[in-house]
Amino acid sequence: MDSRLATDETSILTLNQTNEGLYSYDLKGKLIPAAAASEATTNKDKTIYTFKLRDDAHWSNGDDVTADDFEFAWKSAVNPKTGSQYSYLYDGVVKNATDIIAGKKDAAELGIEAIDDETLKVTLEKPVPYFESLLAFSVFFPLNEDFVKEQGADYAKSSENILFNGPYTMKNWDPTSDTWTLTKKQKSIGMLKM
Repeated sequence: MDSRLATDETSILTLNQTNEGLYSYDLKGKLIPAAAASEATTNKDKTIYTFKLRDDAHWSNGDDVTADDFEFAWKSAVNPKTGSQYSYLYDGVVKNATDIIAGKKDAAELGIEAIDDETLKVTLEKPVPYFESLLAFSVFFPLNEDFVKEQGADYAKSSENILFNGPYTMKNWDPTSDTWTLTKKQKSIGMLKM
């Protein structure tokens, strides 16, 4: 259930129920803001995107979802040490991702910056018409850095070792089980908007 490492359909579908990125899809298949408060503002050539996060976006432990959570997750996803099979989705898209994935630059040089808790700036290599649609895919989801580091090697190996920022939380799952329970949060967000 690690959004950086998940590659199978079941994991990704479950991640889409329990977590959300900057954008999501509504029930009609339209791309909509999810953790983002609204659509991004861009520079003229659409190589710099600035996102404002919702002030009511929270992790299942009560922590706020912040721009730092996105910066940490994305830099971790492109870091070759992480081993994300979907890191190629950043390749040629987000500034410096190609060189980072190839081990030629440090992940700290990825074109993403938390300006403050609620403002995220993303710099692209060039205009990418499909960039915003990528933001609804699990490898672009945020991660709570403190929690991930606290869990260490156990992160996302059971429902007790992962945080959720989406419309549902997961319970009663561990690596030996092929069942779990999804519980709807009181407030519908992201992909449940109609």
